[in-house]
Amino acid sequence: MPANTPWIEHIAGNMVWSNAILVTKGMAPYGAVALGEIDQVCEKLRARQTEPQAWWEEWSAMGAHLHAHADALEAAGRRMSAGNYFLRAGMYYFTAERFIQPAVQREVLRVAALGPREAIKARNHVGVRAISSTAREELLAGPDDGVELEVLW
Repeated sequence: MPANTPWIEHIAGNMVWSNAILVTKGMAPYGAVALGEIDQVCEKLRARQTEPQAWWEEWSAMGAHLHAHADALEAAGRRMSAGNYFLRAGMYYFTAERFIQPAVQREVLRVAALGPREAIKARNHVGVRAISSTAREELLAGPDDGVELEVLW
């Protein structure tokens, strides 16, 4: 494979962005991102690579687009599909905050990314509950009372 294929160097000459894109692609086997959506964002970033704010603007736009679609799916009663869209929206919001220095803008993206996380748990993981690390230790140390711990999130 040649060194300058889109798989490795998405943004020619910009290995910082290209590496971050590879990290994002690494979530595809788990359904947390979609390669087609990543390619759409990359096409926009190629045209804007001289603009420092382009990174967070384009990834946030994809996150917002999917978030809106998830809301529409949920309103239509399609909770599992909505959960899948919420998951991808959250991951794109997290990707958007990658190069933002600590500031109000980064906090806004962090909150946006965590919102879909709660929606995902409620829709895609029925019967799964979040527990604190203290509760985890108590469950692991306690007697076998038939309580099954399904997921530690």
